[in-house]
Amino acid sequence: AHVFSVFNKFEASIDVIATSEVTISLTLDQGYKSIDLAGIKSALDSAARVDIMQDMAMLTLITAKKDSVDVMKDTFIAFSEIGLPVEMVSHGASNVNVTFVIPGNRLLEASRTLHEVFFER
Repeated sequence: AHVFSVFNKFEASIDVIATSEVTISLTLDQGYKSIDLAGIKSALDSAARVDIMQDMAMLTLITAKKDSVDVMKDTFIAFSEIGLPVEMVSHGASNVNVTFVIPGNRLLEASRTLHEVFFER
C-alpha cells in the first residue's frame, strides 16, 4: 500500500505492472507531464531498493486467449535468438494481451522479428 500511495502522491500514472512476493516492477506514463522520478525514488528508498531504467519501450501483443501461452513461448524464443533482453513481462488478466518491456533502441528490431515469426513463417 505504501508503494502505491507514493505514486499517488506524485500523481504518477502506472502503465504496466508485474508483481511477485518480493518485487514490484512497473512502467510510468510520462507522455503528458513530467514525473519527479528522484522524488519518487527518495520516498521509496526507506521501504525498498529502487532501480530506475530509462529509454525502455513497451511492445504489446494481442492474441486469442487460447493461443496466449504459445505466443509467449514463440516470442521468448525469437527474442533469445536475437539476444534481446526482456526486462519485464506483464500478462493481462484477460490472457489476451502480453506486454514486454525491452530496450527502446531495439524496439524496431523486435517488432520486425515478431512480424516475421507470426506473419511470414
